[in-house]
This record gives sequence, C-alpha cells and structure tokens, in this order.
Amino acid sequence: MVRRIMLVLTAVCLLADHSTALLINGYNRDRHERFANSGRFVGSPHDWSGIGRNDVFATMVSDTFFLTASHKSPTPGRSITFFHNNEANGTTEVREVEKVWKIGTSDLKLGRFKERPGDAVARYPIAGIEGSALSGQQLFVFGAGALGPQHGKQRVGTNQVNQFIPGFKSPALGGPADIFIYDFNKSAGPNEASVEAGDSGAPVFLRTNGGPLLVGIHWFQFTADDKVTLGTGDTFIPSYVDDVNAIMAEFNEQLTVAPVRVRP
Repeated sequence: MVRRIMLVLTAVCLLADHSTALLINGYNRDRHERFANSGRFVGSPHDWSGIGRNDVFATMVSDTFFLTASHKSPTPGRSITFFHNNEANGTTEVREVEKVWKIGTSDLKLGRFKERPGDAVARYPIAGIEGSALSGQQLFVFGAGALGPQHGKQRVGTNQVNQFIPGFKSPALGGPADIFIYDFNKSAGPNEASVEAGDSGAPVFLRTNGGPLLVGIHWFQFTADDKVTLGTGDTFIPSYVDDVNAIMAEFNEQLTVAPVRVRP
C-alpha cells in the first residue's frame, strides 16, 4: 500500500551543500555500487552509460543534450565524464558543456555539449506518464557512491512513488513546479534509497517492462509535518517535455517519450 504524505513540509533543504553518498537500506557494495561491476548489481542488466558525472550529474536525453538540476548544474566550460560500462577503469568519454537553460520556474536544467558523445553513450527516453498515474510506481534511484573513478562514483537503489504534487512552491526552494515525492521507509527491506546532499541532479527512472524510463531529477530532501517521515522531492520531467523541446528544436533535436508498460 502506498502511504500518502501530508503536503505541508516542516523542513526542506537543497541537496548541493556537500558530497555524501546515497543512503540505502541494507547497503551492499556489490548490489548498489555501479562500479563494483558485479553480477549482483541492482541495476543489472540495464545500460547506464548515459549518466555522466564530474561531481555534478548529467543524464543524456538526445544526441547532444542532457538534463540536470538547476541549483547544482555544470556550467559552460565544465567537463562531464561518461563511462561506457560499469568497470571503474573502463573506457570513458569526456565532453565539455557548451550552454545550459533553466526550465521555467522548476529546478530542471537543460544542457548541451559542444561535441556529440559517441554511440557507446546511452540516451534515455522520457516516461510517457501522467502525474495522476504516478503513485505506486517503482523507481531506480541514482546518487553519489563510494566506489569508482574520482568525481564519478555512482550508487543505485530503489523506491516507490508516494504522490505527485503539481505546482509545488516553497519559500526556501522556489517554484511553482511539478514534482513527485517518495519517503525513506527503513522497514521496506533492502535497496530502499534516500537522497543525501551531493545527489542533486542525479536521475530517477521508472522501472518498466520496456526498461528504465527517465522520470525525474533530484531536487530536495524533506521532513514531513509528522517530523518523522524523511524523503525526496524530484522534478517531474514529463511536465516539461514541451518546454525542453522548444529549446532543442533550434538544434534539430527533441526528446523521445516512451509509453509506460508497468512492471507487474
């Protein structure tokens, strides 16, 4: 059963203050660190080569464009490294950021590289889902890790959407923006993930029968009005497809939106 959380949040904080690692119930190096390169990895057998990092995250969504968080984004001239596989010393590509665009009043930011990353770097489709259908959906949650290339460490866990909040606003965070939230339930068993400072801009994907579909970018942590519930707030990317495509059109690119086939 999906638990609804009161919309009044007693505390919120951005995730950009300092670099820590994604919090995961029952953390296990082989299951949760991308660059442990283990057959037990919770993200197997999917291709995560399109998630780049150099302290800040960038997730590829077309030939030259990526998505990240506005409050912690790579600036023009900054380099991002992409890892072709899950090997810590495997093949990489480095690309320089050419330009970034903030998307409306949301925390979403679109960026473009000066040169197109090669075909060994994945591009991710956006989940074709309405916010009203989001509650209960299963997620892959990315964040900073403790193993792998310097400035590129990545950790992966799972969670489940509690609810979609359209037009969310906060004096501390801004908005309005469409978001979704999910709590950190310590009794949920292994793999349950919660973002920490330093995870800003990392992606979250729907787990579907057709493979992972990009649905959100990490924005903030929260403590709910019960002063006990902790959780994560992410920008809901599907609400901004038209805004993003309007910018990308100048470069003859656009997002790919894929229908959601929910896992049983």
